[in-house]
Amino acid sequence: MEVEELKAKLSEFRPFIIVSGKEIDKSNESVKEFIELYYKLTGKRVGEGSCRNCIFDAYMEISIKTEKQLKLLVMPSKFKMREGRVVVFNNTDYTNANMTDEVALAMVAFNSKHAGNFVNPGELLEAFNGKLPPKGKEKVIVIEKKVEGVKNTYSDVLNEIEKEESEQPPTLDELKAAYKEKTGRAAHYKWNYDRLVEKLNEN
Repeated sequence: MEVEELKAKLSEFRPFIIVSGKEIDKSNESVKEFIELYYKLTGKRVGEGSCRNCIFDAYMEISIKTEKQLKLLVMPSKFKMREGRVVVFNNTDYTNANMTDEVALAMVAFNSKHAGNFVNPGELLEAFNGKLPPKGKEKVIVIEKKVEGVKNTYSDVLNEIEKEESEQPPTLDELKAAYKEKTGRAAHYKWNYDRLVEKLNEN
């Protein structure tokens, strides 16, 4: 599926999901189609049980993504799971039906042994550079061999997104080192992050 096709589908689903003052009709064919599409794109199930807002939340999750994030979402997965294998990761059951490259790389970031669940574990481990994603950031850092003439690979799109993101703030240890370098004194052991920033701005 291309990005423009996904956008067209979202517009088609909108009248059946954005229903002011009413409950979403889960029996509606367009709603059912959206639920299946969402599962294929994210590996997450919605609309089950008595949930009221989960379908709406899922729709908004997809519809507010940027163009580059949508490219990542619709990009075909090159990491295939072994036949019949089911892996539970982040409270979601994954098979080949709903596996994405992003999820595969996140699995390896969490535990490299997850590579054994795939038919091409060597390629998966090679694609991952061994660094865990920064805390609080839902992204996977990858290294991928460039292929002459091939555009819009997973890492190409991901690198574009990462370039737009702001730099990570300094760690507590880095602030302590900066304070010592600036004042010649060690930071008080009870000072938290905000206090250190305040003291650095004072001196």
